[in-house]
Amino acid sequence: MKSLGMLSILSGVYINDALFIHLFMPAFSMIVTCILGLIGLVVAFASWKMNNEKGYRYLAMIGLLLNGFPLLSYLYLYVML
Repeated sequence: MKSLGMLSILSGVYINDALFIHLFMPAFSMIVTCILGLIGLVVAFASWKMNNEKGYRYLAMIGLLLNGFPLLSYLYLYVML
């Protein structure tokens, strides 16, 4: 179950990089990025629910933060602008 938390962290890092690249290259597929971000959120939430040990729950929480904040901030900017 440790691998689920690490997988969610890796997908969060990818989402952060993809959103950063999207600022400079608008042709980057935003739909694919959002789908991968949602998959990362689901994996992180599943890892958090399945693991009872502290260290593994921290990995899941980091994955939730890495996947959730960029998507929410990008959605906020997209809706407001």
